[in-house]
Amino acid sequence: MTLKGIIDRKLIMLVVSPLLRRAGTALAVYLASKGLPADSIDQLLTAIGVVFGLAFDLGLAWRSNRKAENAGMRQALDLLGKGSADAAFYEPSR
Repeated sequence: MTLKGIIDRKLIMLVVSPLLRRAGTALAVYLASKGLPADSIDQLLTAIGVVFGLAFDLGLAWRSNRKAENAGMRQALDLLGKGSADAAFYEPSR
């Protein structure tokens, strides 16, 4: 992972993490005011946190894999002497 990727990930965590905590607190207060037991609120917030965490991690992994695939394809096209994918795949047939 590059330095830019590490900084981006840390910046996102510094921004997203407090926002999710505040949203969780607001949801817990709302559910408690409606009379839901504290144990149920804790379980629900934990489950929601896990789902958001997994979704966030999967999104970052997908983005990272996409970048790696694009870089690999660029290197392969450079080795073949092609400048871009458009030239390699869409040039008119002769």
